[in-house]
Amino acid sequence: MKNSTKLNIIFRTCDKVNAVHGSPRPFDLDKKELIKICFLSLVDSLKAIEHSIFIVADDLSEEMIRFFEAFKVEMIHGKYGNDNSLRECFRLAASLPDDEFVYFCEDDYLHTSDCFSEIVTLIEEYRTIYPGDIKVKQLLRKRELLLFRMKRYFKKPEFLVFPCDYPDRYAPFYMEKSFIFKTKTLHWRQIRDITFTFLVKTNTFKKHRKVFERSANRANDRFLSRKLLGNKFFYSKLLGLSPLPSLSCHMHRETMSYVVDWEKVVKDYREKLKKW
Repeated sequence: MKNSTKLNIIFRTCDKVNAVHGSPRPFDLDKKELIKICFLSLVDSLKAIEHSIFIVADDLSEEMIRFFEAFKVEMIHGKYGNDNSLRECFRLAASLPDDEFVYFCEDDYLHTSDCFSEIVTLIEEYRTIYPGDIKVKQLLRKRELLLFRMKRYFKKPEFLVFPCDYPDRYAPFYMEKSFIFKTKTLHWRQIRDITFTFLVKTNTFKKHRKVFERSANRANDRFLSRKLLGNKFFYSKLLGLSPLPSLSCHMHRETMSYVVDWEKVVKDYREKLKKW
């Protein structure tokens, strides 16, 4: 039975460049094989979810065009470059219905089979998630007195989902206090940094579209994170959420998420590709 939440996937892909920053890929994957494996994992994770898939194809090879045409997708072709392909994704998202969700997906993210079922559960249960008030307390004769209380927001913040649990969040330099929330099936951590792979409600995207457009200048995800996501307060900013454990993996050797056996996931999809 399909869920009532509608997701729109905007998959941004280019097989001409192995990695923008030159970072090595794990498991000896070349770019075309990586794209195919990541896309197959995305499609498998969406099986129980109502969705549409758009492919923003940046100067894509004939081999990859034939691969994507085997799926129910809408392809948008062009010779964009990194920044303009982002702008094309944002233009497309602005045309989507306000009450649906959009998932901007780069072509090097591998997904678990339950990725989107867990995200939909979060969407349905988000009304129960509240960033806690700031409280100042004092212990007096074994009783805790509340001296001061302050809301972190005027209106409950809208949210953004980054489906990847980045390994550097466990490094001493980056560790910080953050909210941990729970749905009936998973834990979610508040985050302050994202890449250009994330899910957000379409009308939330439209409210912040100027920030998104500005972030496309030199593909500046740090600017996007700083302008978009709240930290201790959420006035006019979003609550960024990331799953624990990870539901996806950014496929560079230095950004592999913990806990999940990604090598096995890749091995299984390599076997599927042999039968393609």
